[in-house]
Amino acid sequence: MVTDLPDLLRDEVLHVIARGGQLGWHGIATRLSSKDVPRAPELPEVLTRLREQGLVAEHEGDEGTRQWSITDAGARVLAERRSPPRSRELVRRSERIAELLYYEPGHPPDIELLRIPEQGPTPDEIAWLRILVEDARFALEPPKPSRSRPRAAISPDVAELPRRRDEAERNGDWRRFIESIRNATELPPAIGLYFRGRAWQGMGFLTLAAALYERALWLDPSAHHIRTVRLNTLVDARDWERLTSAVDEIRDDASCPLEVALTAEVVTYRSFLAQPEPPSVDRYRHIAERCAELLSKRSDHTVSSVAASGAVTAALCFDAAGNRSRARHYAALATSLSPDSGPARLVRGLVYHRAASPKAGEHLRLAAERLPHLVWPRLYLAHLAVIEERYDDCIRWADEGLSRDASDAVRAALHEWRGISRAALQDHDGAASDLDAAIALAPAESRYRANRTAFREATGRPTYALEVPESLYSQAARALGAESLDRAA
Repeated sequence: MVTDLPDLLRDEVLHVIARGGQLGWHGIATRLSSKDVPRAPELPEVLTRLREQGLVAEHEGDEGTRQWSITDAGARVLAERRSPPRSRELVRRSERIAELLYYEPGHPPDIELLRIPEQGPTPDEIAWLRILVEDARFALEPPKPSRSRPRAAISPDVAELPRRRDEAERNGDWRRFIESIRNATELPPAIGLYFRGRAWQGMGFLTLAAALYERALWLDPSAHHIRTVRLNTLVDARDWERLTSAVDEIRDDASCPLEVALTAEVVTYRSFLAQPEPPSVDRYRHIAERCAELLSKRSDHTVSSVAASGAVTAALCFDAAGNRSRARHYAALATSLSPDSGPARLVRGLVYHRAASPKAGEHLRLAAERLPHLVWPRLYLAHLAVIEERYDDCIRWADEGLSRDASDAVRAALHEWRGISRAALQDHDGAASDLDAAIALAPAESRYRANRTAFREATGRPTYALEVPESLYSQAARALGAESLDRAA
C-alpha cells in the first residue's frame, strides 16, 4: 500500500464526506463499502482524528445522531493529496529516475535514487516520493506475467482502468487511480507501466511518463497504441532528440501499422508548432509528401479519425510549402474522411478562403459549430461577411470571436471589421470605438490608422483595406495543427 491503513482510510473518508455533504456514521460506512481498502474498526478512530485536526466538523443530527461535514481545511487537504505537490525534490527525483529508466534492462540501478525517504518537508511529499520510488522499482524489475490466465483474458479490474483514468482526469484524484493500478489483478507488466505513465502524465510529470512508455515498449514492442501516446508525450515534454529518434524508428519499420506511421508525421508537424523558429519550406514539403504517400495506402480498415488528422496535416504543410492546389485536395479529403471533424472543416475553410472560393463560408460555419472554443472560424467568417457587405453577420461573428481567447492581433482585426460594419450601419460612435480599439491593440499596424482616418474624414462612403494579414493565417494554422492531432487514449 502507498500509506499505512489509517492514512489511506482517512483520505477515503474525506472524499466520501466531501461528496455527501453531511453524513452520519452509517452513511459514511455504506459509501465506503464499495471501495478497495478495509473499513470498519478504524472508522470511529479516523473520524475522531479528522475532527481533532480540524478537517471535519461534527454536528448533532435528528434524534441525537452524530453527523460529519468537511471543513474548508479538509477540502484543501483533500485537493492536495489527490495530486503530488510540485516540490523541487519530487521534480528532481522524477527527472533522474526518468533518465535511469532509459538504460537498457539489467543496468544496475542507483540505490540512493531508489531509497524511500523517511522524512521530508511535508508528510504529503514523503508519501508521493514513496509512490514515485515504488513505480520506478516496478519499471526496473517488472513481475513476470502470470500463466494462470489465458493472455486474451482481461480481469474486470484491469478492464476498469481506462474508466478510472478518465475519472482521474476529470477530478484530479490521481492517487486513487494509482491505487487502482496497484490493486488490479492479472495486469500485464507492459500495461501496468502504460497506466502508470498515464497517471504521471496527467499529473504533469511528462519526462517520467515518456520514460515509462519507453519501458513498456521494451516489454511489448507490439503495443502500438503506447507508441502513439509516447510520441505525443515527447512533444509535450519538448524532448526533441528522443522524439526524432522515435519518429525515425517508426519510419524505418516497414511493418509499422499505417495509423502509427501517420501519427508520427502528424506529431512531427506538431513539434514544429512548439518550437520558436519556423521550419524550412523543405521540411514542410517532406511532411506533406510523407502524409500523402501514407494516405495513398489507406484501406477501409484504416481508422478514419487518424487518416483525417493526416490529411489535415498534409493540407497545412502543402499550404505552408506554397502548393495551394494540393492543400485544397487534402483539405477536401480530410472532410470526406471525417465529415464531423471540426479541424477538418476549419482547414478546408481556411484554404478555400485563401483561394477566394465561395465554398469557404460553408466549411467555416461547420467548424464554428464543432469548435465552439476557437476564435479562428469566427475570425474568418467575420472577414467574409465584411467583404461581402453582410454587416450584421460581421458584427455577430466579431462579437463571438471577441468572447474567445485570442491574441491582440486577432482582437484588433475583429475590432476593425466590426467598426467598419458599424460605420456602414450608421453606428458612428460604435465604429469610432472599435477602430480606436484596433489601433490600441496593434499600434504598429498602419492599416488600422489609415482606416480610422478614412472613417473620420469621409464625406461619402470611405474605402477600407480589408485583407487578412498573413501573420494571422500562420497563427490559425499553428492553432489548427495543435487541435487536429488525434491523440491515442
